[in-house]
Amino acid sequence: MEQIIVEAQTRIEEARKKGGKRLSLSNMRLSALPPEIWEMTDLEELYLSRNRVDALPPEIGNLRRLQVLNLYHNKLVSLPPEIGRLAELDWLTLADNRLESLPPEIGTLKKLRGLLLGRNRLESLPPEIGDLAALEGLGLEHNRLAELPGKLDRLKKLRILSLAGNPLPPELIAAWQAKISGAPSLLAR
Repeated sequence: MEQIIVEAQTRIEEARKKGGKRLSLSNMRLSALPPEIWEMTDLEELYLSRNRVDALPPEIGNLRRLQVLNLYHNKLVSLPPEIGRLAELDWLTLADNRLESLPPEIGTLKKLRGLLLGRNRLESLPPEIGDLAALEGLGLEHNRLAELPGKLDRLKKLRILSLAGNPLPPELIAAWQAKISGAPSLLAR
């Protein structure tokens, strides 16, 4: 475990020396994130995929310049409301976690174009997800969704909506196929 911490701190120092815009701590088997990350307020890209992280601290909100946040394949059960402070976020990958819900603050991420939530435990989405006006891709495959919030149809830029593996009624899927016909694609099966 000590070797993992030393390696993480080495990567943090290397990222700082290179201007502190990009940090990757992916594939490190981290169960907790080093607190030094939250001091890197110039970070634009943070890659934390394939670890064992089960919670993000409120300090995630300190990274206000963050544009890419990748937490693929961790053990996250929830997100802190401070995720809503990441106003510059363009791409958020949370697929393959244990998320059971999303905070309503997710709706404040006005620049978000990609949101990957596949392979979680989501049974519902907050209505505020319909406030993500820039959203072009929404991955919701293999969750526990039996319905979608009505505000979702406000996502006029949505081009890809992945719903496969959810217990959604066929008529709901058909309705969404009609709503995003044309260039966008609905991946429902």
